[in-house]
Amino acid sequence: MSEVADRVRRTIKRYRVATADTRLVVALSGGSDSVALAELLCHLDGTHQLHVIGFAHFNHRLRERASDDERFCGEIAVRLGRPFA
Repeated sequence: MSEVADRVRRTIKRYRVATADTRLVVALSGGSDSVALAELLCHLDGTHQLHVIGFAHFNHRLRERASDDERFCGEIAVRLGRPFA
């Protein structure tokens, strides 16, 4: 993840997207892109680039497996040690 994290870190700095004082609630759908983003942002939190204060998931209940997605997102939040809403 180092190369990707470095690229994201540079982009965040260049465009002033976040600072060490920025507190984020990360939207988490359970898809591969949002899970990768959650992992990456928690990695950056560990290097004091920003603060991930929790994860949010909205269950629209439009698909039969929507509750499975919600449960999966909650498990990711627990594994990453962040609150989940």
